[in-house]
Amino acid sequence: MNDTKFCALILAAGLEAARNAKAEKIVVIVGHQSDKVRESFPDPDLVFVQQMPQLGTGHAVMQAADALKDYQGLTVILCGDVPLLKPQTIRRLISSHQESQSCVTVLTTEPPGPHAYGRIVKDDQGDILKIVEHRDANDAEKEILEINTGIYCVE
Repeated sequence: MNDTKFCALILAAGLEAARNAKAEKIVVIVGHQSDKVRESFPDPDLVFVQQMPQLGTGHAVMQAADALKDYQGLTVILCGDVPLLKPQTIRRLISSHQESQSCVTVLTTEPPGPHAYGRIVKDDQGDILKIVEHRDANDAEKEILEINTGIYCVE
């Protein structure tokens, strides 16, 4: 299996989870090899937005603004490489977001050995203060087990 087919399978799994979670609109941010991504997913219900240059997740989300300008409702932000994400997880994230009445909800986890993931730094009340990328974390922050999954729900 070549890299393009493998990457398409991974993205397809995330798209399927979003569809099965009843996503109303799916915007796919593309960058590197965007033509191959578009060719792999000829679904007319998908909206593709180009991100050039690729400056991270926050920048990718900003690129989606025009595609979502008429959309009313919650937005779930997923990375393209979440093949094990289940629709139930997305629905629970949305429910938690609505119950907490937060403007942003971050899906976190504590995997065995957090390795090179961004760490979740919280205050004494358990509220998230910041997400520190592994490369930027000090020794104390690297001891934090709770990590950022890159999955968010926002108003």
